[in-house]
Amino acid sequence: MKRIYVLPNLITTANFLCGIIAFMCVYNGRIKQAALLVFLAMVFDFFDGSIARIQGSYSNFGMEYDSLADLVSFGIAPMFIVYAVVLSNMGRVGMGIAFLYCTCAALRLARFNTQISSPSEK
Repeated sequence: MKRIYVLPNLITTANFLCGIIAFMCVYNGRIKQAALLVFLAMVFDFFDGSIARIQGSYSNFGMEYDSLADLVSFGIAPMFIVYAVVLSNMGRVGMGIAFLYCTCAALRLARFNTQISSPSEK
C-alpha cells in the first residue's frame, strides 16, 4: 500500500508557498520580501527532508513533490528576483540568461532525482 506522509509534505507545501508568494512580491516590486521568502523556503526545505528521515516517512511522491517545490523556490523565484533587479534592462539577452539559469536548475533537480531513484546507474 502506498502512503502519503502528511507532515513532511505539509512542510514541502510551505516551501512551495514561499516560492509562489515570492513571485507575487517581485511582481509588486517588493524585492527584499521576495528574497526573504526564498530564504524561508530554504529553511522549510531543510526541515521537510530532516523530518521525513527522522520519521522514516520518505516516499517517491514526497521526493518528486519536494523537487517541484525546490524548482519553484530555488529556480524560478530567484530567477524572477535577479531578472527584476539586474537582467530586465538587458532585453532579450537578460531573458536568455534568466531562462538559462532556470533550465540549469531544472536539469540539476532532474539529474539528482534520477541518481537517487536508480543508484545502480551512478
